[in-house]
Amino acid sequence: MRPEAVDRLKELGAELSRPDPYPEHLGEEEQDAWMDRVGADGDLAGLISSAVHRARFHPAELKPYRAASEQFGSRLDAEYVAQAYRLLAER
Repeated sequence: MRPEAVDRLKELGAELSRPDPYPEHLGEEEQDAWMDRVGADGDLAGLISSAVHRARFHPAELKPYRAASEQFGSRLDAEYVAQAYRLLAER
């Protein structure tokens, strides 16, 4: 992976690793949506960490993770999520 791609993934991973406290003040439906989003973001952060440590992914391997990020959302803007998955798929 290109050094600049690794640097960008590190930046995105750092953003995903910021604290995101459980929203106790919200209703159950909103809390469930938060848990789904945090789960998808956690998976993306794990993929990023693995890639930074030289793991390589085939685009097909990333498909379910990307689908979860698209379905449940992310604390990252959609364009940054797309960028992260593009970088993860680079060989």
